Amino acid sequence: MKSVWISFIAAVVYATVRYNICKGIPWCEWPTYILNKALALSALILLVVYLYRLSRGSRDVNDKTLHMAGLFASMHVFLSLILLATGHYEKFLSAGKLTCLAGWSLLLGTVVTVFMRAVPRTKDGQSPRRELQVLAFLTFLVGLHAMLPQYMGWFTPSKWPGFLPPITLISFALGLIALWFGFFPRKKG
Repeated sequence: MKSVWISFIAAVVYATVRYNICKGIPWCEWPTYILNKALALSALILLVVYLYRLSRGSRDVNDKTLHMAGLFASMHVFLSLILLATGHYEKFLSAGKLTCLAGWSLLLGTVVTVFMRAVPRTKDGQSPRRELQVLAFLTFLVGLHAMLPQYMGWFTPSKWPGFLPPITLISFALGLIALWFGFFPRKKG
């Protein structure tokens, strides 16, 4: 449970510093807009932590970590739908309709949300390899979901608030790390 708290607090602090303090987003946006970003980032961090442990053959693999990642991701979905309906994601819209990249991003998010429930679970005595690879690929898709509508801002670090990388860039990098853990696992020892 310690990794859950650490990832959540780190994500909340990062999102708050980047968006409220450095970018100047009003504090009244914190409970929805900023916390939504932190929940999404924390869910992804927890998925990568789970994959890391699973890829190392750790006996410390904990379903609570995966459960909390799912809980944070579900909260992100609900908050995102509310924020989208209230016009918070201007980059997602053009002439009142979703842009192509926003549409693909939302489709990926939907697909991952549905298929996360179908990840084959490792049973005692079985190799976790299949679970590891499927979960790693889905986690990569989460990173891709974050990347699609926002990647253009990645290439101008001078415009990053406080020179802090965008959460979408961090999310995509975490998705790539997840692929590495899933397809190139290393047993500890």
